[in-house]
Formats: sequence, C-alpha cells, structure tokens
Amino acid sequence: MCTARGALPTIVFPSGKTFLLKPIAVSGPCTSPHVHVQVSGNLVGPSTIAEWQDATEWLRFTHVEGLTVDGPGLIGGQGPMWWPCRTKPHVTCQKPAPTALYFGYCNDLRLDGLHLHNNPRNHISLLGCNGGVVSNLVITAPGDSPNTDGIDIQDTKDLQINNSTIATGDDCIAILNNTCNVNISYVICGPGHGISIGSLGKEGGLAMVEQIHLFHCTFKDTTNGARIKTWETGTGYVRDISYQDLIMDRVQNPIFIDQNYNPNPNPTSIASQIKVSGVQFNGVRGTSSEQQAVKVECSPAAPCTNVVLKDVSMAPATPGENLTSVLFNAQGQACCNCNPPVFC
Repeated sequence: MCTARGALPTIVFPSGKTFLLKPIAVSGPCTSPHVHVQVSGNLVGPSTIAEWQDATEWLRFTHVEGLTVDGPGLIGGQGPMWWPCRTKPHVTCQKPAPTALYFGYCNDLRLDGLHLHNNPRNHISLLGCNGGVVSNLVITAPGDSPNTDGIDIQDTKDLQINNSTIATGDDCIAILNNTCNVNISYVICGPGHGISIGSLGKEGGLAMVEQIHLFHCTFKDTTNGARIKTWETGTGYVRDISYQDLIMDRVQNPIFIDQNYNPNPNPTSIASQIKVSGVQFNGVRGTSSEQQAVKVECSPAAPCTNVVLKDVSMAPATPGENLTSVLFNAQGQACCNCNPPVFC
C-alpha cells in the first residue's frame, strides 16, 4: 500500500463480504501524501488465539501521513475468546489481548463512519497522531468486557472527536500523557467508565496534559462522567480543561477529580504532585446513581486551583435521595445554580 503512487491510492473492502485478517502492519512513510482504506465490508480477526501469534495490535499503521480509514463497514476482533483471560482466574491465554486498530505517528489521520465491535482490548489507540479528525464512529462491547477502551490518545495534539457513540467495558475515551488541544463533542458514552483524563503519573511518571475540551456530550449508565485521575506518586500538570453542556443519565460519578487513583491492593502513602488547575464545569445536568454527585478529591501536596463549577444541576436517579458534594484540597468557585451545593 505504501509504495502505491497517485493522488489517492485506495484499498477497498467491498460491502456484502467478510474478510478474515491476521495481524498486519503498515509502515510509512508512503510514496503518496494521502492514503485511503475504505472498509465497506466486514473485517474479522482469527478465530483462535494461537493464530494471533505474538501481535500486540491487530491492524497497525505507523508513520502513514494523510491516512483516511472510513466505513460503513464493521471491524470485529473476536473479543469474547480473549476476555475470560482477564475475568476468570482459571483461564490463561499465554499472551496479552491485542489492540484492534493502532495508529502511531500518523499525522492528519481521518477516521470516519466505522463500526468497531467486540474487540479484544482497546478498540482504537492513537499515539503521536497530530491534526486528526475522528468522527461518526460506533464502538460497542459489553459493559463487563475487560479493558475494551473505545479510544485511547497519547502524545497527540490538535485532535477532534465528534458525532460518535461509544459503549464498552472501560473508558469510552481516555486522554493519556503528553496530549494537548483535544476537542470532543457530540459523543454518546455508555455503558463504560466515562471520558477520562488519565490515568496519569503511574510509577512516578511525569504528566503533561492541557487544553482538553468536552462539549455537548451525553453519558448513559456509566461509572463516571467527566473524570480526571492521577496516580498517587505522579508529577507534572493537568491544566486548561473544560466541560460544557454535558448530560448525565444514571451516572455513578458525574463529576470526579481523583488524585488518589491506585487500583492496586497495597496503595502507597505518597501524595500526588500532579498540579490540576484551570478546570471548568459549565452546564452539567442529569441524574446521579450515587449520593456523591460531585467529587473533587485533590492532593495535599499539589492542591487543585481555579476549579469552577457553574450551572451544575444534578438530581438523584432514585427519587427521594439527597445528593451531596465532596471537595478536598481544592480552590476555586462554585456559583450560579449548583445542585448539589458545592462549598469551596
């Protein structure tokens, strides 16, 4: 594919057909400045784990500039045969589950109109893909499928994600380290773990995330809505973050800043030094399935600053319950119709 010449070399998987693909890797730079992969049919992965060999990604693209992958076809990587390896102690697969679609250093990437379904692990991972547009995707997996993130983003800037539906067993979208200027709009998330910044700072790592903006997004039956999570031992910063016009429908943690994140059974006692600042929640409304609808739990070593909550209107998913808010080590403002009341 990368040696093809012409203005727009195109690979077509035609509609009405199903294609069995073993793990493949496409590496650039390519001869043409633009490459097109049109998925109109169905792409499925091998039906036995042994056939995947040692691949950590199923469909891997690296250093392919100007790449477009569009639908309306379906990409399904046989996830159900992998998931028991993570959920059942007596089952072992001898290898980690692979990411379905991996894009590394593919600047000006365009993903549009694809349906990704029941993939082994992350459905889409972007690393170093600057100037991309991801739109009109449908990503689905059961709510109890392990680590089936919709879209993971790292080392990336100037990215747009819009008009998509993501329902998986983990984060609908995860913003990871060294990422800036990401705009996410008109995304429906759920089930899943919400849209997360993080986790950041694992094993004392340096976190650098800024200019992340969500607007006009909907969360349905998720464990989290708008979440920032940093490990106890991390350093660095998360800054200039905005959440605007979000709808929460039976969400456990609609607004959640968690600077004590550590899912391990023996967490450390070291406070996070990742500085969280300039975070705005403006126009968040809907229902919370837990009593604490607003949780801003920041680190004593690096308190959150300039956290602003405006027009937050949450009601209990179970009528008659009273909602509360919790704030630790946070400075900022809570004004203009905040329910539950938030005291800074």
